[in-house]
Amino acid sequence: MQLEMPRSQVKHTRNVSAGLLGRLRLRPEKTPARTVNISGTRMLHLEGPLVILEFEVPEAGFLLPGDGTTVRVRFEDGSDCRAKVLGKESSRPGPHEKGLTIRIAVKLAHRYFWHGREAWLRWTGHVQPLYADAEPVEIEMHVVLAERP
Repeated sequence: MQLEMPRSQVKHTRNVSAGLLGRLRLRPEKTPARTVNISGTRMLHLEGPLVILEFEVPEAGFLLPGDGTTVRVRFEDGSDCRAKVLGKESSRPGPHEKGLTIRIAVKLAHRYFWHGREAWLRWTGHVQPLYADAEPVEIEMHVVLAERP
């Protein structure tokens, strides 16, 4: 008896091991098994829909999302929207060592400014420990935008 996986849950990757160039291998897409929380984020720049943030890498092998990646933003009033990562203003994607200070720049889509005192950014990312496969994780970043009256 052979079990088939629905095509919507299959990811195509190239397998070049053992000299078999071009052979296709199918494997299921992994879903994040855990959440990595990032707090203590510092706001370096805030202008209109653009914010540049700085934070310490929470664990070894942390990968920043690439240029153009969509992240979800939730404001303290419960409203939410999408934002795009700006790769040129961010640190290189990584992997990064735990404790290293890196930057991420994001620009809101369909909004002209960040509002409120705090926000949460969320995206599905990866952690790539040394000599191991990348592990999908859900990243949640707490951001204090500014001390405003």
